Amino acid sequence: MGFMENDDPSLEITKKGISPAELDDAIRYWLDQNKETPSVVAISGPWGSGKTYWWKHFIESELTRSVYVSLFGISDVKELEQRVLAASFGVDVPLDEERIGKGFQSIGKLVKIGADVFKDVPGSGVLNAIEGYVGSVVRDAAYSRLNRAVVAIDDLERRSSTLALEQVLGFVSRLREVWNASVVLILNEVRLKTEDKTRLDEFREKVIDCDFQFAIAPSTAAEIGLKSNPWALRGATNFAEQVGLCNVRIFQRVDSILSRLVVNPATIPEPVLDRLANSVTGIAWAHFSRASHVPTAEQLLQFNSFAAGVKAADKNRNREPYEETLSKIRWIPDSMDNLVYEIVASGRVPSEEVNKQIQAYLLDHKRNDSSSRMQAAWDMYWSTLRDNANDFSEALSSAYVEHIPFSSLNELSGAVDILEKLEKHELARELVDKQIDWWKANDVSRERLGTWHIGFSAGSYLETKLAQLSPDTKSPLTPAEVLTLLSNKSGWGASEETVLLRTSKSEWIDTLENFDLAGIGTAISSVRSCYAHIKANKRPYVPWETSPLDEALVELGARSKIAQLRVDVLLRD
Repeated sequence: MGFMENDDPSLEITKKGISPAELDDAIRYWLDQNKETPSVVAISGPWGSGKTYWWKHFIESELTRSVYVSLFGISDVKELEQRVLAASFGVDVPLDEERIGKGFQSIGKLVKIGADVFKDVPGSGVLNAIEGYVGSVVRDAAYSRLNRAVVAIDDLERRSSTLALEQVLGFVSRLREVWNASVVLILNEVRLKTEDKTRLDEFREKVIDCDFQFAIAPSTAAEIGLKSNPWALRGATNFAEQVGLCNVRIFQRVDSILSRLVVNPATIPEPVLDRLANSVTGIAWAHFSRASHVPTAEQLLQFNSFAAGVKAADKNRNREPYEETLSKIRWIPDSMDNLVYEIVASGRVPSEEVNKQIQAYLLDHKRNDSSSRMQAAWDMYWSTLRDNANDFSEALSSAYVEHIPFSSLNELSGAVDILEKLEKHELARELVDKQIDWWKANDVSRERLGTWHIGFSAGSYLETKLAQLSPDTKSPLTPAEVLTLLSNKSGWGASEETVLLRTSKSEWIDTLENFDLAGIGTAISSVRSCYAHIKANKRPYVPWETSPLDEALVELGARSKIAQLRVDVLLRD
C-alpha cells in the first residue's frame, strides 16, 4: 500500500500489499459517499490477481451508486467520456450507447421538423443553436447522475496508445472537482510503459489521494477461480503456495480443465483428488504463465531432481530463473502430468486415458494406504503392544489381508516369522494360504518374488507353498537392461525391483563401467530411490546397510572411474 496521510490506525500502511479484506475497510473510508470531499484512489496489482473481481464484488455489497468503465482499447478522451456517461444510466455500456444514440437521433428528427416549420423565419443559425443546446442538456443530465457516485476506471495500462495518460488523469480530476464524483483507478502499474510510469509519478500527488498495492493469497485466488470444482481447492492450493501462484485467471483455466475431465469427486478418495488437482494446477501454471522465473510446461515435465542436483553443483554455470524455481518445489512428473499437458495443448480430452490414469492414482492410493496400515501394525509390535500377542496378531492379520495385492515375499516371511514366534500358528498359515492364492490367481512366478531370505520361524510350510507357484518363463532382466529402461522413465516396477535386489556390488561396478552415459543419471537416481524405499519401509532381512549400488559408486569414485557421473553429487542427492 502506498502513502496515506491519515492517523486512523485501521489504515496502517504496509509495503507488502493489502489483502482484499483489509482493502474493504480502507475503501469504505476513502469512498464514503457521505464525505464532503470526494477522493481519488489507485489500486494496483498484477494481471489476474482478482482486482476487478474484488471491485465488482465490493460495489455489489457496499455501493448503491457506482459506475465501472474499462479503458481497454479506448482511443481518445471523448470516447472515455461517452463510456462514463453511458454507464451513468446504470445499464450495460453497449445498451447505453445504443439508447443514447437513438435518443440523439430522435432529438435530431425533432430539430429538423422544427427547422421545416420555421424555414421562413429569419435566423438560420437557430438549428445549430437548438442542436447544441439539446446536446448540452443531455450531457449535463448524465453528469448530474455522478454527483457523490463512484466511478471506477479499469485497465489503465491497456488503453490505446492514442489516449495520453495526462488526458485520463485530467478527466479524473474533472470528475472529482466539477461533478463531485469519487474515482477508483484500477491498474497494473508494473505493466505501464516507462514514459507512463514517469508521468504517473509526476501527477500522483496532484491527482491521487491514496495508492493501494493489491495482494491476494494463493488460497483466495484458488477459491475465486475454482467455482465449478471446489473439491480441487486443497490440492491446487498446496501447489500454488509452493510457487506463489495468485493469478485468478490461471485458476479459472484449471477449473475449466477439471470440468472437461468429468471427474466425480464423490467416488474418489481425497488424496487422489488432491493429486489430480495438483497435477492440473502445475501444468496450467507452467503453460499459461509468462514470467521468466516460471518454467514452461515442457521444462516442468522434464524436471529431474537428480539432474538438477548435478547442475546445481556446477559452480561455473549460471542457473536460469526458472531453474531456481524448479529447485524449490516438490515436483515429480508422472503420466497424468503428460496427459494433462496433452489436453491443455491440444484441447482434446481422451476420456479413456484419463480414466486409466485416475485408476493408476487410485491403485497408488490403495498401496500407500495398505503400507501405512502394515507399518502401523509393526509399530505396535515394536512399541507398546510388544507383550500383547493377541492384540498385535489381530492388527497384523487385518493389515496384511488389506495389503495382499502389494505384498512382497519378505513382508510375508517377516509377518509369518513373528506370528510363529508368538505361537499363532493357525493365523500364520492362514496368511500364507491367502497370499499364495492371490499370487497363483495373478500368475506370479516364484522367480519374480526374488531371492529374499525366508525367516527361520516361517518354517517349511511357506517353502512348500512357494514351490507350488509356476516357474518364470521369461528371462530375468540384467542390471544393464534395467538401467536402460529406467533411463527413459521415472519410477520402477516389481520386475525391476527384483533384479536390483539380486544385483551385487561387483555386478553394479561391471555394469556402470560398460554402460552408455546417456540417460544414466535418471536411471541411477531411480535405482537409488528404490533402494531407499526398501530401507525406509523396514523390510525384514535386508542383507545390506548401504545399498550395493552406492557401494559400487563409492568404489568407482575412489578409482576415478566414470568421472562424468559426478559420484559425489550422486551420493549427496
